[in-house]
Amino acid sequence: MRDESLTNSVTNRQLFFIIIISTVGLSAVVMPKIMSEAAGTGAWLSLLIAAVFFVADVLLIIHLGCLYRGKALAEYSELLVGKAVSRIFCSIYLIYFFIFLAFFVRSAASIIQAEILYKTPVWATMLLIMSISLYAASKGLTHLGRILEYLGLIVLVTGFILQIIAFTQGNPLNNLPLIDPAEISRYIRAVPSAIFVFLGFEVITVIPLSRRNGSQALLTAGIAVLVACTFFIVQLEGCYSILSIDDIVNYDYPVLTAIRRLDITALQFAKRLDLFFIMGWLTSIFCTTSLLMFASAAYAKKLIPKLTGVTPMLAIGGAAYATGLLIPNAEDVLLVFNRFTTYTGLLPAFVIPFVLWVAHLFRSRGST
Repeated sequence: MRDESLTNSVTNRQLFFIIIISTVGLSAVVMPKIMSEAAGTGAWLSLLIAAVFFVADVLLIIHLGCLYRGKALAEYSELLVGKAVSRIFCSIYLIYFFIFLAFFVRSAASIIQAEILYKTPVWATMLLIMSISLYAASKGLTHLGRILEYLGLIVLVTGFILQIIAFTQGNPLNNLPLIDPAEISRYIRAVPSAIFVFLGFEVITVIPLSRRNGSQALLTAGIAVLVACTFFIVQLEGCYSILSIDDIVNYDYPVLTAIRRLDITALQFAKRLDLFFIMGWLTSIFCTTSLLMFASAAYAKKLIPKLTGVTPMLAIGGAAYATGLLIPNAEDVLLVFNRFTTYTGLLPAFVIPFVLWVAHLFRSRGST
């Protein structure tokens, strides 16, 4: 068993930032519009309800990893459901991560062109994102975890500071009412809209937990989801504070709009606060793309053992790049991506791990 291997594992601190960075990448820009349309000023409650579900979801995956230390999902699934079913599960994860990768990079490139680099073609931005992410992913899980440990901290701290500033500089009355008893049913109906916000953490299924992770891995993973939820809520309330609930729906990327409206006299050295947000957001985009590319390659190698080195990453990255370019209408990219993750994301995120957990229970009873 590869339990003590340090060349394909991560520390709990790295696991913490992997979960966070994989969820806040694209969601950091589009979440306020999606949730404000679905639940208004009570969207924070919908996010919190969704977070409780995803905490349980992440804990389920980490629990399986702790039970079968040194093995990723692709490996211990063979023990639980047999090789044939395991290959079906791996195929689902590969297809899911590939589509996620293609739409994620295409959506990010479209946002960059619309809000930052107006004259830069989408194909060039996509190529840059893919190239840098491919290089990072090719270094392996351990080195990738070390990179994300530091970059994730930058993304998290930068995001919290900017959104807290936005909240304090805006009008707190725009955030009211926090809860309208007459709208409780609306808040509950809006929970499915938050699925898109949290998905992406499924990359942890390729992480084999070692003994050094210990039982603390469960606590770390649960806290990571709650921190991500807090990040989203702070971001949402910051946008509401600057932009009214009636105005926020008029912008595709209200976070950038809100931050660009900030004008803090005391910060003459940093008049363009949106540049700090953009740098943090671009960092999260590159990190998330690296994780998606690594996860896709890991499942591809499991399905085709003859694949070695960076060959699967090159093939998957090239195919995802071409797929992204084939998407005809950039305005519909995020809409399609949102629907795809909402309706299919729960299969690799929850259904498959739950099936494996049930199989583990039957296997445990059969051995007693």
